[in-house]
Amino acid sequence: AGLGLLAWGFVRLRTQQLNAQALALEQEVANRTADYERVNAELKSANEELKLAAVTDALTGLRNRRFMQEQLGTLLSGINRRLRDPEQASKVCALILIDIDHFKQVNDTFGHERGDQVLVETARALESAARGEDYLLRWGGEEFVLVIPEIEPQYLRLVHERIHGAMAPVGEQCELGRAITLSMGIITLPWLKEKVDQREWEHSLEIADLGLYAVKAKGRNGSAMITVTTALQTHEDWSP
Repeated sequence: AGLGLLAWGFVRLRTQQLNAQALALEQEVANRTADYERVNAELKSANEELKLAAVTDALTGLRNRRFMQEQLGTLLSGINRRLRDPEQASKVCALILIDIDHFKQVNDTFGHERGDQVLVETARALESAARGEDYLLRWGGEEFVLVIPEIEPQYLRLVHERIHGAMAPVGEQCELGRAITLSMGIITLPWLKEKVDQREWEHSLEIADLGLYAVKAKGRNGSAMITVTTALQTHEDWSP
């Protein structure tokens, strides 16, 4: 009987030890799993921040060219999809190239820090004029791009007025003693109600740039709306 009690006591003690070890192991696994999940979440967050930083202009907080390149496939698909829908075919995508007038004079007269302030305040003004679904980009230097994915063409004049109106207080906000104005070149896609691709997008940027410089040549502070004609399209078809 004594041996039986001793054996039973040993088995009970061993069982308790094993249970304790199992609980400790489970806790260790849970701790390591929690650590792994925490580290994984931190890495995921860091990666998301890096991705966001790669497509964001550091000064203004606007998206940059790389962001537009990543979104271009979606944008062009939307344009082409509307072409196949009779109820949507009248809508266009507007590409607006924007340049701050006399920006070099701001830097030369007031310094680059004040120039940066002008860029930031211009970005805020453009944001106030844009819609949530639009793409507003810092294109480089004192140039910005506003892409309106979907709009009826007759409303583009209102966009022009809204943007120029939003700029009215910028000169005062930056304490320059004069207004800050914009020159803009505007073009719409698709051309001639035909399917668009990246080549047409790139040519549209070039044409909008020509419109912008036409405004500059006429005294700045305005917009040029470029309409693509059959003759221009034929010319573009000759290019390599």
